[in-house]
Amino acid sequence: MPDSWRTIVAGFLTGLLLLSFVSTGAAPSDPGDYFKITVVDEETGRGVPLVELKTTNNVRYYTDSNGIIAFFEPG
Repeated sequence: MPDSWRTIVAGFLTGLLLLSFVSTGAAPSDPGDYFKITVVDEETGRGVPLVELKTTNNVRYYTDSNGIIAFFEPG
């Protein structure tokens, strides 16, 4: 592929990426905006993976391998 085509393709892909950020209208959130929810086994004290937590609006979250969910609901 000629260098001019690489430049055009790279510019196009960069434009699409920037457009996706602008079109959502959402700024990246601060890590301090998140709540940490941990599901812990009472007997072992270890985090429980793959536990489903569902909000009142039926949004589902699943714990990671350490039993943790990073919860962010701006509304």
